[in-house]
Amino acid sequence: MANKDFIVKNSLIVGDTATINGVQIDPSGATSGQVLKFDGSKIVSGNVEETTSYSALFGNGTNTDYAITHNLNTKDIAVIITDVGSGEVVYARWEATSLNVVTVVLENAPTSNSKRIVVLSAGTADYHSEIIGNGAISTFDVYHNFGTSNVYVTINNASSPYENILASVRITTGNYVTVDFSSAPSLNSIRVCVFSSTKSNFYEQTTGTRVKYRIGDTGPAGGKIFITPSTPGNTTGKYFEAALGGWSGSNSDPIVSSANSTLNIATGFNIGDGKTNTDAIISAGLATTSSHAAKKAKDYTTTVDGTTYSDWFLPSYNELRRLTLYNDLVGGFDTTYSDNDYLSSSIAQVTVTTDPSPYTMSVGFSVATAYFGEFFPGSSYSENPPVNSTYGRPPSAFFESYSTSKRIRPVRSFYSDLNSSNTISHNFDTNEIAVTVRSEEDPYDILNVNWSITNSNEIELDYSYDDNTLKTVTIFSKFGGTPGIQNINDFAVEAPTYADDAGNIGEMSWDENYLYICVNKDTWKRMPLSSWD
Repeated sequence: MANKDFIVKNSLIVGDTATINGVQIDPSGATSGQVLKFDGSKIVSGNVEETTSYSALFGNGTNTDYAITHNLNTKDIAVIITDVGSGEVVYARWEATSLNVVTVVLENAPTSNSKRIVVLSAGTADYHSEIIGNGAISTFDVYHNFGTSNVYVTINNASSPYENILASVRITTGNYVTVDFSSAPSLNSIRVCVFSSTKSNFYEQTTGTRVKYRIGDTGPAGGKIFITPSTPGNTTGKYFEAALGGWSGSNSDPIVSSANSTLNIATGFNIGDGKTNTDAIISAGLATTSSHAAKKAKDYTTTVDGTTYSDWFLPSYNELRRLTLYNDLVGGFDTTYSDNDYLSSSIAQVTVTTDPSPYTMSVGFSVATAYFGEFFPGSSYSENPPVNSTYGRPPSAFFESYSTSKRIRPVRSFYSDLNSSNTISHNFDTNEIAVTVRSEEDPYDILNVNWSITNSNEIELDYSYDDNTLKTVTIFSKFGGTPGIQNINDFAVEAPTYADDAGNIGEMSWDENYLYICVNKDTWKRMPLSSWD
C-alpha cells in the first residue's frame, strides 16, 4: 500500500487518497454512514443505496400458490409477473401477506423457474397511500398531489388477505386518480397506493396508438381537419377533413345542381351521415353526372405521398355547419353576401298535416352559408327543419328544392393511422420494470394492455384490441419521489373547441393561439398567446 495517509476515526474516514494495486481510493468529502464505492475509475464515498425492488424466478411444475419473500418491509408494493420464455406479462392474483412476503396464485402450475416476479416499492421516498370505502358510493377521487399523469396505481384489500383488486382507474388530473368499483366497498376496506418517480427513473412515450390531429391540422388526404372525435355531436370516433380551396381547379367553389329529379329518399342530418347520404343519393339516381352535387363530391380524389384518396363525399347538414364555422382555417370559401350558400347532402323531410291523411314528403336540400362563418338561417343546430303545421307546409328558409344550384365543398372522414411500431426502448438495462398504459382521451382510463419484455432495454405492447384512442405508455424502473420540473404536456388534455366542452375543474390545455383552463364543470376560459422580441 502506498500513500497511506488516511485513517478511520469515530466511523468517519479522514484523510486524502490512497492507491491499492493501482486503484485510487478517494474518501474526500465523506460523511458518517457513507460507504466506499467504485465509480468506474476510482473508489469514492457515497450513500448506502436503499433496496426498493426484488426479483426472482419461480415455478416447480406442481404448485399454483407461491409465498415469495422480498424483504422490502412494506405492504405498499407493486407486483409484476412475466413469463421467462416469452417475456409476456402474466396477470395473476396476489396478496401482500406480510411486510416482507407476497403470495402469488396462478391458474395453472408453472414449470420450473418459468416465471419471473418483480416486486417494487417506494422505500423511504414519496408515494401516496389512502384507505377508502364507505359502503355507500362506488367511485372515489384519490388526491396524490404528484402533479403528473405518470403514476402507477395498486389497489388491495385493507385487511387480511390483503388481496390485489382489479378496478377501473382513470387519470382525472395531474393530481388525482379516480377509482371505480362495480359495487360500493364497505367502510375503510380498500387501500389505494399511487406511485410516481423521479424523472430519471421513468420513461414515457406515445406509441402503438393512433395519430392525433387538432382543428386546422392538415389531414392525411391533404385537406384541413374541421371535426375531431371529441367534437360535440360526433359519435363516430373519426376525424373529418375538408378539401382545400381551389380543389375543383377554380379559385371559387363550383356551383352545381343539387339533384336531377324529384327527391324521394330519407337522409340523415348528423355528423357521420354525410357519406351514407351521398351514396344513397347516387344510388337512387338523383345525381348521375358531375354536374350534380353528390356525384361531383364523390368523384373528387387526392393523392398524397403515393396514396390516392377517393372516399370524399358531400357533407351532411351538421357536418357542413361545423365546416362553415372554420371557413378561415380551411380557406377558399366564397363569403360574399350574395353568393355564399353551400349544399349539404341532407334532404329535409316534413309531414304535411292537411286532411284527410297526413303524409311525409321530401322537400329539398338543407343549406349552410359561409357568410361570416354563420349558419343559414342563424347559427343554431337543427336536426330536421321544423314544420309549419298551421299551413301544412314547411318554411322554405331551411332548404332548397331539388333543382337548385349552390356551391359545394367535399369532405372525408377517417380513423387516424396507427403508428407502425409497438416497441418501446427505455434504456434502463433491467427487467425489473413496471408499465402503465393510459388513454389520453376522455375518460383517461388506465388500460389493461398486454406487454412483454423483449430485452433488458425494450418492451413490446399488444394493441390487437385497439379502440382508436390516443395512449401514453410509462415505464418505471424505480418508484418513489416526484418528477420534478413538469412539462404542461404531462397533464394537458385535448384543447376544447367551445367554451362548454366537457371538462373538469383545473384541467388545462393549449394550442398555438391560446392557453385553456377549465374553471368549472364543462366551463372553459382561454388566454391568448402572443409573440415578443
